[in-house]
Amino acid sequence: MQDGIGDLQKVDLFISSAQDMEDELEMLGLKVKYHEDNVRYLKNRMNAVDRVVFDLQGSAP
Repeated sequence: MQDGIGDLQKVDLFISSAQDMEDELEMLGLKVKYHEDNVRYLKNRMNAVDRVVFDLQGSAP
């Protein structure tokens, strides 16, 4: 009977560990998305600055 209890504890530990890893993976995914959004925003800002610089160079005497 002791082996049965030990096996159940192992299964519970495995499930708990798997859930912890799943939670951590989800958090990492959210962090990646956050940084990807920031990169996209900064690229858009760079494009806007490039357009302004181009416009200013085109209107220079």
